[in-house]
Amino acid sequence: MENKFSKNAADSIRLQSLLFIKDNFDDLTSEKIIFFKDHDFDSIPYFLDTITSESSLRSIISKNKLSYHSLFVRDSKILTTEFLEQNINSAVSQWNTFPWSKQISKDIFLNYLLPYKVLLEYPSGWRTYFQKQYQDSINKFVRNGEEDTDKVNASIIAKLYQSINYSENAFKLTKNPSLNEILAIGKGECYTLSHLFVYANRSVGIPSTIDIVPLWGSRNGSHATEVFYRKIETNPNEYTYSFKPSKGSFLNRPAKVFRFSFKKVNVWDDSIKALIEPQKSYIPEFLKSNHLLDVTDQYADVSNLKYTFLNRQSDKLAYICVFNYGQWMPLFYGRITNSRFAIFNKMSKNMLYQVGVPEGSSYKFVDRAFILDSSGKMIYSEPNTNVRIKIKIQKINEGENSWVKANSKYALSILNKKNYWEVVSVKYCETDSVLNFDKIPSNSFYRLKEIGTNHNLERIFLCKNDKIIWY
Repeated sequence: MENKFSKNAADSIRLQSLLFIKDNFDDLTSEKIIFFKDHDFDSIPYFLDTITSESSLRSIISKNKLSYHSLFVRDSKILTTEFLEQNINSAVSQWNTFPWSKQISKDIFLNYLLPYKVLLEYPSGWRTYFQKQYQDSINKFVRNGEEDTDKVNASIIAKLYQSINYSENAFKLTKNPSLNEILAIGKGECYTLSHLFVYANRSVGIPSTIDIVPLWGSRNGSHATEVFYRKIETNPNEYTYSFKPSKGSFLNRPAKVFRFSFKKVNVWDDSIKALIEPQKSYIPEFLKSNHLLDVTDQYADVSNLKYTFLNRQSDKLAYICVFNYGQWMPLFYGRITNSRFAIFNKMSKNMLYQVGVPEGSSYKFVDRAFILDSSGKMIYSEPNTNVRIKIKIQKINEGENSWVKANSKYALSILNKKNYWEVVSVKYCETDSVLNFDKIPSNSFYRLKEIGTNHNLERIFLCKNDKIIWY
């Protein structure tokens, strides 16, 4: 292909596109689904594009006594010259054709419009599929000279929702579903649907990718959203272009946000791997990538947190953790310098954190949890038994399934100065959404947990001037 594109000066951008892909895809892998008969590990071919719903997929698996598993294969082993050439030709054509593509620079085109996939899913013919789906709508936008990607995006996403549904508990064959898997099942959670929306955007010439919140930090769970190249008003009659979620979509109080980049960023190879023994040390899976851009500062007020250890550390890397479903989980890393301090870059303020260091294949904590406040100062739980307060509370967290329930028993705990949760009061709830505690030590971090359950939905909170502040 290089020789083919090099012969014609008009093919310069196609040659640059090919070289860009070659320079950045050598470490990429794709998740492939394998079907096989029960008790027989010889794989059998099965094509998801022949399936039209989750129920039919489940029926086929059951009726034919199929089992399945996924494996990752290197993109360099599965991509064909024909596939790459078709992808490049289509992407270049879109960039040169649509009126809303005028503001797209070459760098934006290469990283967010040209790529044949988002990151880890198996490559598919999504460009051709969506071009056929949206041909009439796009032709109309082109005839009208439309330049606003918001309007184009809103139109294609609305059409998508006519055939695809959101479901937190949708059946999945792979963690990183391809187009064929998504269409076969017909529904998905935020991460799955974000892939679909990126495909749809790119197929009509709108640069797009996915921003992920690995762990919220301010609530339980994680999130993903597609972002696309939009015209953003910065001041009255002043505009800039940047990647943002669609109107009405928000990432409210994330501890960290990362953007999938086809172009290598090399944080894993150049930074993290040099600080640990990859085969022996714990590291969150999502950080084992050279294709993540830290864009937290585009969503939150951040600080480069310098953390000083109480005792000297022999490790080279530290973890900063957030509270998630009842436990502290590593979210990001910092390099330990002079055995005494670590810097964690772009950490969201008004967030609860705890710092740990590697311990074999796991990690251990080195000091107390703290809140990084709006000024960048670390605030600790300092229970004051001399000043006691009343706490009136209705919920165990800010999210769903959170209201306190009549006839249920709850334990209120404080985080003591030794960093342990200490139960200070136990009460039965007599009325839904009403629970009162008296004579509780002030100036503490608190947690309200329903006794006899293990769902771990509770969140940590403060009580200031009779107001509950959730973390």
